[in-house]
Amino acid sequence: MSKRPTAYELGQEYAKLEKAYAEADTALKVANDLLLACLKASGPTADAMYVATGRQAIELANTTTQTRKELDQIKKQAWKWYGVAI
Repeated sequence: MSKRPTAYELGQEYAKLEKAYAEADTALKVANDLLLACLKASGPTADAMYVATGRQAIELANTTTQTRKELDQIKKQAWKWYGVAI
C-alpha cells in the first residue's frame, strides 16, 4: 500500500506546479512574440533566431501541457481522497 500525501502536501505540490506553469506560460508568450518579430525581420540572423525560438517554443508548449495535466491530476486526487476542491 502506498502512502497517500496529506491534503496539505497536495496543496503544497499544487502551489509549486501552479508557479511553474505560470512561469512556463509567460516564457511561451514571450517566445511567441519573438517568433512574430523574427517573421517581420529579414536576413540570415532573423531566420536562425526564428528556428531557435521555434524549437524553444515547442519545448515550452510541451512543458505547459504536461504541467497542466499534473495540476489536473492533483485536483482530482484532492477531491477523490479528501473531498477538497483546490
